Amino acid sequence: MAAYNFNLVKDELSLPAWLTIGATAQNSQFVIVPAAIAFCLLALNFVSQLLGVLKNTYLKDATLDRHSVLFPEDDGSRPEKMGNKPIAMFLIGVRSNHPLGRFHPTYRKINNYLDDIYADAEGNRATNGYLGRTPDMIPTEFSQNNTLFSISYWKSVEDLDAFARRPVHLKGLKFLVSALLGDKPHDLGVVVRSFECCLLPYWAIFGRERME
Repeated sequence: MAAYNFNLVKDELSLPAWLTIGATAQNSQFVIVPAAIAFCLLALNFVSQLLGVLKNTYLKDATLDRHSVLFPEDDGSRPEKMGNKPIAMFLIGVRSNHPLGRFHPTYRKINNYLDDIYADAEGNRATNGYLGRTPDMIPTEFSQNNTLFSISYWKSVEDLDAFARRPVHLKGLKFLVSALLGDKPHDLGVVVRSFECCLLPYWAIFGRERME
């Protein structure tokens, strides 16, 4: 989340704004040349992927041929049955309500903190109960400033609570609270939810999806 993802730049401006930019560019008599080159390259790339000449970029980092997930036992062994112990799920989402969208300094800063938090969880997963998380996901019900969120999985609510007390998390939490209670508290929207899956045969299917 730290580095800006320019694949999301299309969401920073509304459709009328992009049309205005395109109309402005039409004032140049040479605009058709780069536009034609870009279109040809995109068309060539599309056809190459369609015919299998180039790798399908949408399958990059995807875990192929996995249809379900089982969380291992503490010793790393395969569990005898699904849902034989509870797990905890933690959802966090961040939304920029500012005209600058994801370029807003507060939004960028909170994403830097989230990167540090996930890096700490990943680096100590052998002892902290962290099981992994989904890739960053983006709801697209708005034309811009879409919410960016992810779900992480933990062995227990106690493990999640213990991690929440680590310095790296408290540092990010302190910044978040200061932003939400600052001079412009409405610039940033945040959603945080935790769930516990009880001792039931819960299941999950990940068919050719990318997990982290």
